[in-house]
Amino acid sequence: MARRSRCASDGTLVMGHTTAIRSSAGVVLALLATVQPLFGDDPENTDWPLLGNAHEMQHHAGLSQINTDTVGRLGLAWWVDLPTVKGLVGNPLIQDGRIFQSGAGSVIYANDLRTGEVLWTFDPRPGAGDGSFLAAYGLFVNRGVALHDDLVIVGTGDCRLVAVDQATGAQRWEARACEQGNNQTITGAPRVGGGLVFTGNSCGDSGASRGHVDAFDAATGRHAWRFYTVPGDPSKPPESDLYRMAAATWGDGWYERSRGCGSVWDAMVYDPGSERLYIGVGGPSPLNPTARGA
Repeated sequence: MARRSRCASDGTLVMGHTTAIRSSAGVVLALLATVQPLFGDDPENTDWPLLGNAHEMQHHAGLSQINTDTVGRLGLAWWVDLPTVKGLVGNPLIQDGRIFQSGAGSVIYANDLRTGEVLWTFDPRPGAGDGSFLAAYGLFVNRGVALHDDLVIVGTGDCRLVAVDQATGAQRWEARACEQGNNQTITGAPRVGGGLVFTGNSCGDSGASRGHVDAFDAATGRHAWRFYTVPGDPSKPPESDLYRMAAATWGDGWYERSRGCGSVWDAMVYDPGSERLYIGVGGPSPLNPTARGA
């Protein structure tokens, strides 16, 4: 039997299955198993440990159990309602027979892969902040988790990264990644690679903050580095020539109007070959291009 999980917008986790296909545990998740160099060419591998199943994010499954002859026999294997007040917008990840999914409030759910049984839930209890739209949005929207060794890592609406034990749901570490009081929130899924966990944040197009990406030791939560996506206060020395060159293109008086934002609220890809992190930057402020650049 081959199974696949998906998340419905109403907070339901659904598993599909095929019939008349080998029912051993090795192919219980055939749709989500893949052939890739990062995790080995193993047809019995049923894990889906990264968004897109690999750092390349190709969302590809190399197995052949589901094909034109068997696809018509796909059907529901199990479903379970998760106790979330809002729908699910993140993609589930799978490792060692467990499905990990985040919901509203950055709550993590762990389900048994074969039965759907809820094994545990973890609530990081993010603070409500100042009650602004951005603070409320960050509390209710969460786009997923990251897996590293035996940890599940989630970003919270109040700007923390929290790591919990995959087997028990017990918290292992937490770290501050941005400032909720500075119109910042985390709604995107963290990414992992090279022993680090990466997170950006959202400024909600407010322009009240300076966009940045942070890296932490994935095992301990120790802060490794921060990269700013836009120049900083022009009255202070820039961190490098990169920001000096960028600021020269922004004209005069921009810092009085906006801090630039340039948030990395989700899109990140780690390349293990070059050990580089590729990021997508959004949320420019001011929105009018003529007002934010020369």
